[in-house]
Amino acid sequence: MIEVNAHEKKIPAGHIYCLCFLFGISIVYWIISPIGVDMPFHILRIGELGKELARGTSFPVYMYRDVYSHYGYPLPIFYCSLFLYPFSVLVALGLQALTAYKIMLLVCMWTTFLVAYICIGRVPEYKNRQFVGAFIYTLQPFLVNELFIRASIGAACVFIFIPIVLLGLYLIWHSAFLKGTLALAGGMAGIVSSHVVSTVLIVAALAVVYITMIVCRFNNGDKGFIPRSLMAVFTSAFICLFMTAWYIAPMIEQFIRYEFKGQTVTGLQIAGEGPVSILIPMHLSTILTHLLNHYVRISEIGGVPLFMLAFTIYLLVTGQIRYMGVRQRVILVIYHLLCLVLFIRPLWNYLGRYLGFMQFTWRVFLIISVLGFCVCFSLMKPDDFGCVKVQIVLVSLSTLYILIFFFGYYGIRNFLPSVISGTIGHEVEEYEYTSETWDNLYIPTCMDENILSEQLRSVDVDLEYSKDTDISYTYEIDENRGLVMIDITKNTATETTYLTVPFIMYSGYRAYNTIKDEEYELVQASDGMTDVSIPPGTVGRVIVDYSGTVVQKATLLLSIIAFVFFLFGIRVVSRRNGS
Repeated sequence: MIEVNAHEKKIPAGHIYCLCFLFGISIVYWIISPIGVDMPFHILRIGELGKELARGTSFPVYMYRDVYSHYGYPLPIFYCSLFLYPFSVLVALGLQALTAYKIMLLVCMWTTFLVAYICIGRVPEYKNRQFVGAFIYTLQPFLVNELFIRASIGAACVFIFIPIVLLGLYLIWHSAFLKGTLALAGGMAGIVSSHVVSTVLIVAALAVVYITMIVCRFNNGDKGFIPRSLMAVFTSAFICLFMTAWYIAPMIEQFIRYEFKGQTVTGLQIAGEGPVSILIPMHLSTILTHLLNHYVRISEIGGVPLFMLAFTIYLLVTGQIRYMGVRQRVILVIYHLLCLVLFIRPLWNYLGRYLGFMQFTWRVFLIISVLGFCVCFSLMKPDDFGCVKVQIVLVSLSTLYILIFFFGYYGIRNFLPSVISGTIGHEVEEYEYTSETWDNLYIPTCMDENILSEQLRSVDVDLEYSKDTDISYTYEIDENRGLVMIDITKNTATETTYLTVPFIMYSGYRAYNTIKDEEYELVQASDGMTDVSIPPGTVGRVIVDYSGTVVQKATLLLSIIAFVFFLFGIRVVSRRNGS
């Protein structure tokens, strides 16, 4: 008879605690349903994508036709929606956009945990710490803040792929170049498809890390590492570029042809953090402002640095910092120096000329947060569980400190609204889904988007460009199919007539005559609208709709081919290693 050792099957108490903690956060979030800072914007992204899928729009969707009072807004061109599709399908099947968003947020958190668990398990010396390591990584305060309080689902998805990128660097460092190339390419492709600003920051950080790797190996006499690692890094960059071409190329195409308001940003909206406000969670600052009747500055990363601050104090008080390696100490010092740099407002006011694309200074904390995790992860020694337990306790307390005021505020607001109303002096507003957005980064600079909702959508002759207007026509606007039909019954004009149709001008619109089977040129009107050039004598039905560009179609095919080759590479490596 085979004997089973019960002790070997026992689940460690620490693992049970970690799972219970994550499940607890998930349940509380689902019940309270708090409203994060950017939540309405990302719900709109999911909801509008779901509506387009329900209409039968083919993949990939580039235009949200109902946004900006049906004038159309191609948000997916500028903000990749690849990871929204599974949840937008639920909306297309009838689920509320808010519910789909909540599902996506929790899936993002648990996927981050799972990916971190798998990637850490690929590092032999830390394999027995992969569960705890994944817990610390998932609950690092900056990610918790991005997921729940800021509700920036795109920036939060980046954390799913950072462990894959770090694993790729680890494999390249240990000369497993093919594996490292694929991991680095796949991880970076996921980051590019999640959040562009985070991509820029991570690429800059990776450049510094890679240069450091080269210098270390060169000083150790391993000069052969440089050409092989360069080949791996550049190959992964090309694979990533080809896999994400379907998103990057159409975005660049729009930027080349038109100028948008996001391109005119010349500074950071928040240049520098406050040394006190950065320690206070956002909603606690709001509560203190009302209770003290004095403005308490709000930081969108309030409370985030406390975990590493407390952990550093622990290392100093217990003397464990003396046993840390030089590299560990250097990373820890860099972490705290970067935190201090966030307080230097004159510096950020100056850098804002070049870093305006970030919008906010605190975005740099993405890199700072990863540095902090690297310090914690490197200290998870197999023979020192005491330090690991301290990390678990501190990250749990930090998470609770950040979330308790956020969940508490919305818990009271949802279940005891009169209490909040009495505190803030007015009735609380319930969240309602709308197709309108405050985002205007990708609106043409020549347009005033604020008047769109007040205008009657119509087809008019653009008198600014049309000299001869001897033309008669009727028109119909089909909102469901996102097209405008113009029936020209008379056209005795001797020059080209320009008709303005109610669409914001972007590359991808087309105008064609259903009778003559010919297409007409589209140009941007002086107010950012779409002008159709009608040649002299043209009659018949002219339809204007969004059908995409050649660049969109070509790069989609290129990305599909690149992805197939990427999967083939993974299969080859798996067979070669028997895993």
